[in-house]
Amino acid sequence: MKTLARKIQALGIGFMIITLVLLSVGIGGCGKKEPILSQKALSLKKEAKEKIEKYSPIFLEPLAKGDKAAIQEALGRLSIELTKDGLPLTWGAAVLDKDGVAFGALTSGGPQAGLDYSNIKPVADALKYHKMAQGKFYRQDGFCAYYVVKPLVRQGGLVGLFVLGLSAKELTEKKGISEKEFMAIDFNN
Repeated sequence: MKTLARKIQALGIGFMIITLVLLSVGIGGCGKKEPILSQKALSLKKEAKEKIEKYSPIFLEPLAKGDKAAIQEALGRLSIELTKDGLPLTWGAAVLDKDGVAFGALTSGGPQAGLDYSNIKPVADALKYHKMAQGKFYRQDGFCAYYVVKPLVRQGGLVGLFVLGLSAKELTEKKGISEKEFMAIDFNN
């Protein structure tokens, strides 16, 4: 009888050890990490972050004051900057207030002033977590763009969002980056 009890106890301990080993192996691979990106995707990430860091600060003061005219003026200056040297405008931009309502956009057909975009997941995430997020935008005319949302924080408080985007054609055909790879980029690091 004691031999049978020892065998059952040994089997139970063996089962627990195997279960713990399998759980530890399974849990070890669960962390979300940016996958290895192609050189093209790394280049796009660098270019987008540089543009965001360079241009987003010009909207802090006007957003903090709720000055729509100054935001439109800043968008105009941004348009001139992005098309200098006769280059075509490939990057679009938009500015949203701290509630996700659009103040204006650099591109035609972009976020319309006065419309609330807070229910769109990347915008909602940027508003809630104050971290950059990216997404895909479709217009009714079939135009598609990929974008990055940057929270604009001043003196510890969120004043709005800066959105930088590229058309799907520009991203996939000219830059050679797939939707899957764009969506895998972590713009926060």
